[in-house]
Amino acid sequence: MAMGRGEEMLTDRQLKILQLIIRLYHEQQEPIGSKTLLQETDLPFSSATIRNEMMRLEELGFLEKMHSSSGRVPSSLGYRFYVDNMLPELVHNAIKKQDIQDMQAALRHRYHEISEIVDMSARMLSSLTNYTTIVLGPEKKQSKLTGFRLVSLSDTQVMAILVTDKGYVENQIFNVSQTLPQADLEKMVNILNDELVGLTLSEVFVKLQQDIPNVIRQHISARFDILPILYALIRRMEAENVVIAGKNNLIDYFQEETNRENIKQVYNIIENTDDLYELMMPTHSGIDIKFGSELKHASLKDLSFVTTTYQTKNGTGVIALIGPTNMQYSRVVGLMNAMSEELTDCINQYFEDL
Repeated sequence: MAMGRGEEMLTDRQLKILQLIIRLYHEQQEPIGSKTLLQETDLPFSSATIRNEMMRLEELGFLEKMHSSSGRVPSSLGYRFYVDNMLPELVHNAIKKQDIQDMQAALRHRYHEISEIVDMSARMLSSLTNYTTIVLGPEKKQSKLTGFRLVSLSDTQVMAILVTDKGYVENQIFNVSQTLPQADLEKMVNILNDELVGLTLSEVFVKLQQDIPNVIRQHISARFDILPILYALIRRMEAENVVIAGKNNLIDYFQEETNRENIKQVYNIIENTDDLYELMMPTHSGIDIKFGSELKHASLKDLSFVTTTYQTKNGTGVIALIGPTNMQYSRVVGLMNAMSEELTDCINQYFEDL
């Protein structure tokens, strides 16, 4: 027996029927009736018994009827019960050995930057699931600046380079209105390294606004404003921490023309850093699954958002997957657990090889 809503109890028979309806609805993408259950499963019950149990599950709020169809689909409550009470036992055998081998083949290479690893993991997970995948690299705001350089490329072009202790490298080429003396370039580099190296990116950002402008004006004769370039580098470093793969898969989750407008709204949400970070932050360790009204965005009401974290020696990252509410949760959770382990190993190996 298992606890349902309130004081209600689901019988073993009701549990079995609910689990089968969730599986068949994912496979067939159509409301499931008693006839389908009899044809597609080995349930040892009569059609009348199955219909009565489905009506009872509907009364309890675990199933809902779609329009005039005689079939039923899982409700948000049904999915929440399934995810919380039935899913853990199904995850172990839900992914294939080949899935793990494909992940390892894609990730176990020698990479030059962490961003390449994060990008590959997002594309790989999206390919395996056909859902939209978002991977947040290990936290960058707590990364410490280990080096800053200015490289003169020509009389009117200079490249600025930032390097952090977590292996991130960012550079930008910018134009200058006049030739900068090499002595001033070197003096600028020395000032910034002396003042900023060893600070976290958050601390660097604050110091650039408060202290650095006065120090530069006191020691540099040439009129050259490096600060906007440094702001842009840090902002880009944080923005590139997020990789989105399979974004076009979102179109498949909105089949009805009346829902097409939702696609634009969902795109806006995942492209807005603050909204995306809020959705991606898990509420507890391990797998976190939210759907429907739990996502607090009307345009996401028919979607599911699955997240988990991965821990490396140099910070914590997040893996997220967006798909329809009737996704195959057991396979998705199994793949995300496996990807979390592979990402942890791959990024740790990256730092060992530096």
